[in-house]
Amino acid sequence: MRASWLAFLNMIMKLKTLFEAFGAAVIIGITLIFIALTGIAHAQAATNGSSNDVQYSSLLDYSSTDALIETSGFTASSTYDCILATLNCSPVPLSTKNLLPSALTTGDFALAKAFPSPDYSMALVQFTNNQVPTQKLYSLSNGIPALIATLPELNAPITSVYWPYLNGQTTAGGTLLLKETDGSLQTYNTATGVLKTLTSTLPSSAAWISVSPNGRYLAYYVPAVVSTGERSYGVLDMQTDKLYTLKEHIGYWDLVSEGVRVFAFSPDSTHLLYLDDRSGYQTLYNVDLTKLATVSGAVNDMIDTPPVGGASVPETFAAQTDVKSPLAGTRVISKPYAIEDMQWLTNSVIAFTANRTNPLQWSLYKLNLNTYALTDIADFVAAYNQPMQVVGNNLLFETADANGRLVKAYNMLTHTVSGFALPVNQSIIGSSNKEVQNDGIWSVYMPAKTATTTLLVWLHGGPDRQSAIEYNSYMSYGGYDWVLNQVRAAGVPVLKVDYPGSVGQSNAFAAAVKGDIGTTDVTETMKAVQDFAAAHGYKNIYLMGNSYGGYLGLKMLVSNPSQVNGMLSIAGVTDWQALLTSIPSSIFSLDFGGSPNPANQSLYDASSIVSNLGNLGNQKVIVMQGDVDDEVPYQQSVLLNQALTQANKNVEYYTLQGESHIPEKPSSYTLICNKAFELVGLPQSQSCVMQ
Repeated sequence: MRASWLAFLNMIMKLKTLFEAFGAAVIIGITLIFIALTGIAHAQAATNGSSNDVQYSSLLDYSSTDALIETSGFTASSTYDCILATLNCSPVPLSTKNLLPSALTTGDFALAKAFPSPDYSMALVQFTNNQVPTQKLYSLSNGIPALIATLPELNAPITSVYWPYLNGQTTAGGTLLLKETDGSLQTYNTATGVLKTLTSTLPSSAAWISVSPNGRYLAYYVPAVVSTGERSYGVLDMQTDKLYTLKEHIGYWDLVSEGVRVFAFSPDSTHLLYLDDRSGYQTLYNVDLTKLATVSGAVNDMIDTPPVGGASVPETFAAQTDVKSPLAGTRVISKPYAIEDMQWLTNSVIAFTANRTNPLQWSLYKLNLNTYALTDIADFVAAYNQPMQVVGNNLLFETADANGRLVKAYNMLTHTVSGFALPVNQSIIGSSNKEVQNDGIWSVYMPAKTATTTLLVWLHGGPDRQSAIEYNSYMSYGGYDWVLNQVRAAGVPVLKVDYPGSVGQSNAFAAAVKGDIGTTDVTETMKAVQDFAAAHGYKNIYLMGNSYGGYLGLKMLVSNPSQVNGMLSIAGVTDWQALLTSIPSSIFSLDFGGSPNPANQSLYDASSIVSNLGNLGNQKVIVMQGDVDDEVPYQQSVLLNQALTQANKNVEYYTLQGESHIPEKPSSYTLICNKAFELVGLPQSQSCVMQ
């Protein structure tokens, strides 16, 4: 099967000319014939599902030898088992979501709970026959369970098992950490069979739990909550049963908790990297674990090792840190840019993703901690989707570029980046889009090939999100990027704006809307747009946005009616007072100082859209929302439509039937695309049909 599939891929490449002449239908037809001949019972897409769709690849699972990759569009999805040694891939049933050996799901194991090791070489299985839990350790050679040992009686049933592993392989003879239903922690040495109960416990809200390769240390992170604003980092030395913590109080959203990783242990388990934004930017700190017990007194957490370059970051909006903690560590890089993910490649070399060039360009770097030699491995890295994984000699990561989102492998021996042999387009190199800055605000400019005086401005949701130079890391934004690409291809340029409140820059920029929603974000974004438009000769400005971007665009329209020609809002917030009255626990209550009350009523008044509808003339306003939206109540758009209609304004309203906050149906993106064309005065086109 594997060889025949690769032969088929070669055949597709040879048919490239035929594809360009006759379209995707030829290739899709051949694919369906091939699938039928090879006995795959379920239909899978030849590329991303069709000739006019997005293509997003995801690493679903991995072992020491294989990677399970899903390629998705809004019209179809496919799943492949890829061999890491060759990067060759074979289709598997779409229902395959992990590499768990089937033997652990049948027979005596069918009613048991399996806790496999990351490389699927071992599994701890919990049986509950006769209501008495029994735990057994198995090896999984060739996926066949072989009993190694039955564990001594535990304090309570297991809820989680944390395996020590390195480069995707389970540490031989390692010690497992068992978390149990009564909250207790026990360690089990797989070599000696010794079970040990720890006196230390983990907070119930502990997340991002990581175990060192030698099984000695466990790191965890407790995100901040609105009520206290307190977050904490913790390291448990399971050998000495001692817990070390670092606590911080923050004044705004806990952006660290929205990332893909917090911790990374060195291969020899002597150092721990973690992400923290207490400096004003999210960056790396390095803790020497061998000195945890010896550190005492104040620790200067801003002492830098030899920096890559640039000055130290100002402390504006920095968290207040307990610098006496042994976990304060040493700052790795002093230059002010954001770091999203990291991995150790060796005991002295790390890889990390960062927007070092500018806030919008995410790249993968390699840094030698001894020499501070910095190497750029790849650009257009998908920053916010999935964490990188070191498996054997490969560092697995994702790119997000004009092709879509793709899984890539960086070979640490050959120092080369390669794509997997999947039937997806990986041919587009670089970008014709441009990162621009106006009045301190960064945007992505998508120029059209023909001259025009019309400009479409895109405002992402969040606001703690970010625009992408090409396709966004999130598939939920990929559909909107697809629409914007159709608009630009039809002749209208697009400006994707990272307005105040966006992430990927300083904490100060992310917190700029606190106590100022609908004011600072509106005035600063409008000025940046106006200055850009004036510099490029654009006189007709149209806005389009989703969620918070939908709100921002509507507020910009009613606040600057002479400067904006029209607006398309998808699932936008339309009334903050109504929203936070019905959902007082919303994170957005931080921006208003709580739910509505006399002390903050002026903030809600300043954010109002409806009270300013009288400013509108005949500008086109298009409003749409899913009727099962689970984030912004559907009634928000209904009430705005009613208010616009009663005020005799030029409004069109559309319900996206069966859609939640993020549209998932091709028909919804077809409608959004058609309405975007209508908004900016483009004729309807088949290019708007997602299929």
